[in-house]
Amino acid sequence: MGILGINRLKTGMTLASDLCTLEGRVILKAGQPLTELAIRACMVWGVNEADVREVTASGCEAEETAPPLAEPFKKLAVNRFRLNDTRHPAMRALARSFAVRASELLSPEQAESMLAPYHAGNSAPVASRHRDMGDILKNEAELASLPSIFHEISEALSNPCSSAAYVAEIISKDVSLSARLLRLVNTPFYGFPSKIDTLSRAVAIVGTNQLTSLALGITVMSSFDDIPEDQIRMQDFWLQSVTCGTLARLLAIRTDIPGDERFFVAGLLHDVGRLVLLRSQPGMIRTVLKQAHCCGLPLHELEQTCWGWDHGDLGAALLKQWKLPFFIEHQVRHHHAPLRAMRPEEAAVTHVAEVASHAIFPRNNGTPFVPPLSTEAWDMLGISANDLMDIVNQARQQGETIMAAFFDD
Repeated sequence: MGILGINRLKTGMTLASDLCTLEGRVILKAGQPLTELAIRACMVWGVNEADVREVTASGCEAEETAPPLAEPFKKLAVNRFRLNDTRHPAMRALARSFAVRASELLSPEQAESMLAPYHAGNSAPVASRHRDMGDILKNEAELASLPSIFHEISEALSNPCSSAAYVAEIISKDVSLSARLLRLVNTPFYGFPSKIDTLSRAVAIVGTNQLTSLALGITVMSSFDDIPEDQIRMQDFWLQSVTCGTLARLLAIRTDIPGDERFFVAGLLHDVGRLVLLRSQPGMIRTVLKQAHCCGLPLHELEQTCWGWDHGDLGAALLKQWKLPFFIEHQVRHHHAPLRAMRPEEAAVTHVAEVASHAIFPRNNGTPFVPPLSTEAWDMLGISANDLMDIVNQARQQGETIMAAFFDD
C-alpha cells in the first residue's frame, strides 16, 4: 500500500482507503478498482493523490524508462528556460516535462525554427519612463464599459451568500455564456452520468464559486476578441491563462490556502495588462518583446526599465477600474514580485502558477522565455517538485477541456 500522485494512477488499481474530495465526499470506496471516471473526478475536484495497494515497499511504482530526446527539443528547453536555474528541483522537472511535451507535439524541424532570431515587424521607439498608465486606459473606452453581467457575476463571486439559483439567474441573461458553460459541464472530463441541461443544476453540481469564476473568465475573454492574429494567437494566450488559473486554484487547495476560486480568477487575469498593450500600444510591446528575445531578459523587467511600470501594474489598474475584488487586483500586480505583496504566501501561489503555466506549452504565447521563479516564493508553498508535476498534469488537462468548451463555436 502507498500514496501515488494523480498522474501515476491507472485504471484497475485497487484502493487501499476511501478516495475522497477535500470536502469529504466519497468518490470511490476502499477495496474497489480505480475507474477512468474516478480518476477524472479526482482531477475535477482537485484530489492530487490516492492510497493504492499496487505500490512497492520503496513507496513507488516501477517507473518506465524515459525515451531519449532528440537534440532540437533539448535545445528548445534550454532556450525557453534560460532565465531559470534548472538545477532547482522544480525547474528541472518542468524543463524535462517541457522537452518531452515538445517532442510529442512538434517535429524536430519545428523545434529548430522556434530557435530562430526574433523579428518584431514595425517596432516603435522605446517609450519614455513617463508614459502614464492612466492615459492608456483612458484611451481604451471599451474596456471601461464592460457588459453589466460582468459586474453582476463579479459581485456574486465576492458574496459568500450567493445561492445556486441566484447565480444561475444571472448567467441565464447571456445566451452565449449559458451555452458555453452547459457545454463545459457536459464534457467527458466532468464525467456526470446524465446530461445536465439547466444552469441551476449545473451550478448546484459543479459548485457556485467554480461556475461563477468560469463565467467571469468567459466574459473577460470576449472583451479582447478583436486583437489581430498577427499580434498574438488568442487561443494560445487564453489556454496559458486558463491553465494558470487552474494551477493557482489547485496549488491553493494543495497548500490549504482558502479561497481557491479567487486564485483561479487571479491566475486567469494575470496577464490582462499585456492584452491592453497589444490592443492599444502594439508598437511599444513589440519593441520590448524584441529586446527581451535578443537580450535574454525578463519581459517585466524591461517594461519597468522602459516605462517605469510593467504589464502587472497596468492589469491591476484595469481591474481596479472594473471594481474587481482587491485580492485579485493585488495578485495580478505582484505576480512577478510576490515578496512585495501584502501577503507574500498568497502571491506565491499565483507566481508559481504563472511560471509553471509558461513551462507547459511548447509554443509561447508572446512571452519568449519562462519567467524566473522566485525560490523564496517556492519555499513558501512547502511542496515538492513531484507535487508540482502532479498538479501541472491535472491543470493541463483541465485547461484544455475548459478551452475546448469556451472556443468550440
